[in-house]
Amino acid sequence: MTSRYSSSPFAQFARISGKFNTLVPFLFLNGMQESLTGNDENISIDCFNSKLYTTDSSIMLHLANGKQDGQLKKLTFSFQGVEDTQIRVLCPALIGSFTEITFTNVGDQCFLIWSGQWIVLETINILNPGLNTPVVS
Repeated sequence: MTSRYSSSPFAQFARISGKFNTLVPFLFLNGMQESLTGNDENISIDCFNSKLYTTDSSIMLHLANGKQDGQLKKLTFSFQGVEDTQIRVLCPALIGSFTEITFTNVGDQCFLIWSGQWIVLETINILNPGLNTPVVS
């Protein structure tokens, strides 16, 4: 005998097992986009999208641990004030032995997910996908 709820979308979802597709409380992030231009600033983990800018010199930023498994974070290099400036994001919680992400070209974007460590899902330059930047090292 089948349950009258067996064909509901919830029943279908609830049968899937795994770390990221179980029902957990949702982490609400504020709807703001963060803009960072200063050296040695901390990147907020309370918003999804952080836009990174340089003015006249390269900068270094810090990304702390996430708050909840499945939390997503997008970092985008949006403006380069002077040619040859770059942004280094120090992130000791990157998976494996990686500790930083280096953005060198406007349009560089890094998409991450938190699972006890930041896992890099994608790195791409959204203006020129042929570039191999940003670099995770």
